[in-house]
Amino acid sequence: MRKVESIYLPVHRDRRGTFQRLYDYDLFENFLPLPLMQVSVSTNPKVGTLRGLHYQAKPAQEWKIVQCIQGEVWDLVLDLRKDSQTYGQFNFFTLSQRNNLALIIPPGYAHGFQTLRKNSVVTYFMTARYDVELSRQINAKDANLGIPWPLPITEISDADLEANSWPQEF
Repeated sequence: MRKVESIYLPVHRDRRGTFQRLYDYDLFENFLPLPLMQVSVSTNPKVGTLRGLHYQAKPAQEWKIVQCIQGEVWDLVLDLRKDSQTYGQFNFFTLSQRNNLALIIPPGYAHGFQTLRKNSVVTYFMTARYDVELSRQINAKDANLGIPWPLPITEISDADLEANSWPQEF
């Protein structure tokens, strides 16, 4: 059964700064069954910004590799797979430029994050192109989910704020 994985991405440091691969086929080939189709970046100037919970419906379901390359975020995945023992449960991870963690998120999970530092930058590597018709959101503030966001929410999009409540058909 597919599950969310976190992996450490090696970083080389010297007096000039750092060098790090954001994607390396040899590192990710054992996790991703499909080729990458899209790479995106999210910039977030304010602490407390909330993005999510997002996923794409069939047939545009996607694998994602998510990394925070600047700042720090509290990253959350919600299991949408009805046949899973962890259906409806969420896991969270702290991703930052300091810990060099990346999440590998398979289809069947909604994803979101809240910024813990100003000017946080998050990259997404995806195996499917974004499809506005198949894009879905779950309201991250829904009391049925009980997500303990670490900070007061300072910024959230209207679409995320008006998203459907949990549960949803995946």
